Amino acid sequence: MIPLMIPIVMANVDITAVNLALAHIARDLDVSLSVVQWVANGYMMTAGTFLILGGRLGDAWGKRRVLIGGVLLFTAGSAAAGASTVGWALIASRMFQGVGFLIMPLSLSLVHDIFPKNKKTLAMGVTSAVIGLSISAGPTVGGFIIHTLDWHWVFWINLPLGLLTVVTAYLFLPETPARPAIKFDLGGQTLLALGLFALIAGLNAVADQQGSPLSMVGLSGAGLLFFILLIFHEKRASEPMMDPELLTNRAFVWASTARLAMQFSYMGFLFLICLFMQNIVFLSPVRSGILLLWITLTMAALSPLSGALMDKIGVRIPMVTAFFMAAAGYAGISTIGISARMEILIPCFLSIGVAYSVLMPGCNEAALGAVPKEKTGVASGMLYTLVFAGSAIAIAASGLVLHLRSSHALSMQLAHRSIGLTDQQLGLLTRAATGLEHGFADPSFNFCKSLPILETIAQQSFLTGFATCMYGFALICTAGACVAWLISEPQKKVHPANAGTGS
Repeated sequence: MIPLMIPIVMANVDITAVNLALAHIARDLDVSLSVVQWVANGYMMTAGTFLILGGRLGDAWGKRRVLIGGVLLFTAGSAAAGASTVGWALIASRMFQGVGFLIMPLSLSLVHDIFPKNKKTLAMGVTSAVIGLSISAGPTVGGFIIHTLDWHWVFWINLPLGLLTVVTAYLFLPETPARPAIKFDLGGQTLLALGLFALIAGLNAVADQQGSPLSMVGLSGAGLLFFILLIFHEKRASEPMMDPELLTNRAFVWASTARLAMQFSYMGFLFLICLFMQNIVFLSPVRSGILLLWITLTMAALSPLSGALMDKIGVRIPMVTAFFMAAAGYAGISTIGISARMEILIPCFLSIGVAYSVLMPGCNEAALGAVPKEKTGVASGMLYTLVFAGSAIAIAASGLVLHLRSSHALSMQLAHRSIGLTDQQLGLLTRAATGLEHGFADPSFNFCKSLPILETIAQQSFLTGFATCMYGFALICTAGACVAWLISEPQKKVHPANAGTGS
């Protein structure tokens, strides 16, 4: 089990730990909000792009061989990310890591394949436990590493884990039969990659100081065009990457849409809350990680119980209720001020954790339960491609809204108070207002009499954009509740050992 469980731990811990590290990366490398977004969503984008291809490669070449290759890619990307000293190198390394994310579904698939029937349930139980523990431990482990060492070690910790996985997989894992006759839909894969890259680049463009609304419209339009071409291509491809019949399966589409609403709101929230806790409230990485446990530990602990409940009463009512709970949590968080009162924050975190402990297994069961048994594999691949694509788009969109609303609020407050600043001071103030700067240690502020006022203005400007995003997530979850009401109860129960990836 060791070579199968370590990749799951690596993949799950990495997501939360890197989000906690973003504030430190922004300050250490002195990069823009656009770069910080790319660090997070570049990984998600490539993971979603190559997820289905990774599954097909495992079937064609043998799953053990492809798992070892994926671990080597993930580990090499981690090593390069930890050694990065400039933003573009870190982004490229993270994308490389994302290609190696195929280790996650391959690990789950191998657990199912290699254990005999009388031990399969035990193996899946152990896998689910590891998934839950790695999700809940991620914030604490990440916060501890950042606090005691630095953000580079969030990536470098994967090196010994990756080496151990490769050695034990080579020694102890049996190879699954290869099926070289399997064909690959390289055209569909290319269109998916181009569409995601263009759409995310368009959303990120405005958050870059050199970007413009015109570049956002052009790139985003190109992304949508690539997606339209992808749909036409898949209908005509002899071996399509995605099954066109599933796109006409109403129950599958509604369940997948609900999963997208859940994923979009959660990953956008996770991106913003980590910036808020460390650069606006000035919490340490360790304390920020401990606070996130109210969400992740709740999700890990309650997901099995939620699954058992939905086996008895169905998925629709629990999912509708859960979406409204998540919406209430985001609406509550939108009201917290600079003091970040724990009597508001913790109940909201708990509400979100309980909601997603229902939504994660519920959406997956509703989606996979809506398709024939022989198509659950391709349906799962399509669902998780949507999950990671939605995560990447959520981070880009959240950063765009934060940048626009916070920058506008900052301009209005400076004009109202008639405060004059140099270009250097205004640049630093804008970084603080978008959650990228921790205080005002820059020498250019040494003789600025308005420093206390500027700190308050920056924090209030960030909160304006932050609250707008939280309202948006609450509305998305409300829409998710409406979609969940349309979901048909699955004719059969499917329990993927997925709870994972914070995703």
